[in-house]
Amino acid sequence: SKEHCYNLAKELPKIPLLYHPSADWEFFKTEKIERADACIACTPSEEKNMQLSLIAKDLGCPKVISVFSDKASGHLAEKLGVSHVVSPYITTTDHILRLTRGEKLSIIVSLYDQKAEIIGIKVSEGSRVIGVPLAKLGPSLPAEILIALVLSKGQIFAATGQHALSAGDELLIITHPKHRKYLEKLL
Repeated sequence: SKEHCYNLAKELPKIPLLYHPSADWEFFKTEKIERADACIACTPSEEKNMQLSLIAKDLGCPKVISVFSDKASGHLAEKLGVSHVVSPYITTTDHILRLTRGEKLSIIVSLYDQKAEIIGIKVSEGSRVIGVPLAKLGPSLPAEILIALVLSKGQIFAATGQHALSAGDELLIITHPKHRKYLEKLL
C-alpha cells in the first residue's frame, strides 16, 4: 500500500522504494529493476507476489525475495528462480518457540526450505567474545556463519572487522540451522 511505502521510506531514507498498484512488466522495465540490488515481493496476495517475483527475475533483477504462506507456492517460486522464499508462518512459529523456550536466539527467517536461516542473537554478559574484533572472530567461525549486521549502543551497521563485540550487542547472522547451539554457547 502507499501508506506502507511512505512509512518504510521514513524508516529507510537511503533505500529507494517504489510503489505501483499492480504487477506491471513495463513499470519494472522502465524503473530498470535489473540495476536494483534486490526486489522484495511482500504483498498480502500470493498470486501478486509470484507475478512480481517472476517479472523481476525475467527482467534480470539479481536477487528476488518473496513472501509465500503456502508451501507449494514457495517451492514453485524457488524452482522458477526466486532467490529467497520467506514464510510468515515459519517465522511466527520460530518466534513463538523462542519465547516459550526462553532462548536468547531468535530465528527471523528460514530460507531454502529451512536449510539456512537469518537469526538474531544478543551477546551475553559472560561471553568470551566480548572485546574481540569481528576481523579476529570471523576466521575462527565455521564457514557457514556470516555476521551481517550489528546493533550496538543504538546504532545499526554492517558488520565490519573493526567492531569489537560488547555485551548487549545484537547480531544478525546468516547460518545453517545446525550452528544454533554453537552460536548460543559462543555468544
